[in-house]
Amino acid sequence: MMDSKVINIMSTRERNRASTTEMIDLKSVNASKKRQRCFFINKIFFILLIPIYTFTWITYFLFLQRTNITDEDMLLLPPDERSSISKEKIRRNEESLNFPPKPRGGVMSVCLLIKDENNNLPEWIAYHYHTLPLRHLVVAIDPNSMTSPMDILKQWNNTFGMEITVWNDSDYLPKGIQGPLPWNATKSHVPIHRKRQRWFYQKCIKYLHARKRTWTAFIDADEYIVFNSVNDQDNKTLFRKIRSIPETNRSSYKANDVTEELYYDIKKHFGEKAFLKGKLEAFKKAIQARTRLGNKVGSITVAQFISKENFNVPWNRPCVLMPRVTYGNEEEINQTLLHASVPKGFIPKKFNTLRFFRNSYKGIQDKANAPGKSFIDVSRLSKFTLTRNMSLCVHAIVLECQEFDKHIGYALLEDSLLRVNHYSLPREIFFTKSDKRRTIKMYEERAQANDSINYDLQPWLMSFVKEVGHERAKIILKDAGKVGEWKHPEDIRDTSLS
Repeated sequence: MMDSKVINIMSTRERNRASTTEMIDLKSVNASKKRQRCFFINKIFFILLIPIYTFTWITYFLFLQRTNITDEDMLLLPPDERSSISKEKIRRNEESLNFPPKPRGGVMSVCLLIKDENNNLPEWIAYHYHTLPLRHLVVAIDPNSMTSPMDILKQWNNTFGMEITVWNDSDYLPKGIQGPLPWNATKSHVPIHRKRQRWFYQKCIKYLHARKRTWTAFIDADEYIVFNSVNDQDNKTLFRKIRSIPETNRSSYKANDVTEELYYDIKKHFGEKAFLKGKLEAFKKAIQARTRLGNKVGSITVAQFISKENFNVPWNRPCVLMPRVTYGNEEEINQTLLHASVPKGFIPKKFNTLRFFRNSYKGIQDKANAPGKSFIDVSRLSKFTLTRNMSLCVHAIVLECQEFDKHIGYALLEDSLLRVNHYSLPREIFFTKSDKRRTIKMYEERAQANDSINYDLQPWLMSFVKEVGHERAKIILKDAGKVGEWKHPEDIRDTSLS
């Protein structure tokens, strides 16, 4: 009986053991299947994660590159291309600029007589604001004007730290010559116009002298002051190229030694006074100074250069005559060159300086270039000059400018450190002025000045945008090159331009 019980107990234990083993085996199988399913799911997830992970890192890297652009590059981006950049960062970068920007090297002034120049004025002010730097502007509005520049001038006067003074006839003219000329004025009225200019220039000189201003330019709204840097168009007997920089399309030059014979040959157009003792040495110093000029507009201002060269020729004199170079109406057709150095969001064809590069780069005998313009330190003028009622002429304005007795108002390109680029302008803009004296013949004489090519002014807009910020530049230049409609008070202007 006992044996039977033992056998039953053992059988039960074996059955329990077997059952337990089966349960363990079943759990192992289930666990194995579960591991397989997890591995399969993980494998699928990992395969799907690789492209997502890769895409995420690429996107982040590109975004990082975009947001790590320099402050200068940030300011050059137009608003529609800034979407991937924090608006707060844009705001901080714009506000980080010292605005209005501190004038580099000091401040300069311009006396400007204008008539229907609204299409030129935004570009003209922006350029000289940046390159001189212009901070004091005296404007006289011709009474024959059909448009008012006040909206444009107010923008600069209120937000850009400029001091702008606007005069009408009663502010500077005697009563006898105040008021508009007949709208169909002819060449017989030119002396009256010239007299108006001379009265204005003299009154402007006195006004700025009383306010302790210094260097002042007397130019028009279609003229731009630029460093007269040496280039391949210059006299090969005076300069030799010593190095070319292909990546910047620039070159370095050195002045050659100038003999008395060469100097006399160059200066002979000015008469005997040009060959006075000491003039040769001054000429040599001037052409040496030309090789030191910065050839990238905006990299150094005129004021900065003068402050460094203050005791050298020609800044040791109170007046510097600047030769003019006329730019024709042949537009740049190479789109790569046309858009070179132009910030995104700006259209180069709206700017004279970014649209026309061909010019008449010749000498004093070239009719297209005509007499030069005056650049005067009004703080150093004589008592005789300051007590006059009218300037001596409209080119060599004061006695201190009239160095020679012949060709008064002319200056040579060879030894001039500054020159004036005079733009013929597109035909439709040239004839917007209500001036019967503007004929097709006059326009074509200027417009055909396409003998040489020069891109010196092209970088100015990029440099200006970096200084004031993209947003401000877009706003202040929005009307550049815009041609407005106008009518004469006495019916529509005669369409005959001959």
